Amino acid sequence: PIIAPEEDRKVVEIADFAVDKHNQLAKTNLKLSNVINGTMTVLGGTYYELAISAVDRRKANAAQNYATLVYEKPWQHLKILVSFKEIPISV
Repeated sequence: PIIAPEEDRKVVEIADFAVDKHNQLAKTNLKLSNVINGTMTVLGGTYYELAISAVDRRKANAAQNYATLVYEKPWQHLKILVSFKEIPISV
């Protein structure tokens, strides 16, 4: 189902996790600005596919949009960043 990010603290928590994990793996310095939209799919766990906006603190705080995919199995204390990709801004 489609999720309403502004109403769901769990979605913001997942987005924060995605940004933090990406920062660790890619040695970046992004900070979550907001969750734009997303979907949630339950299939042996929960897949959160989110479009987010994040600020790169190393590049004069320029905001950029990213597509993220996080898989979570809370009963196993498992959370995995599956994908984190920049979304090109159309001009």
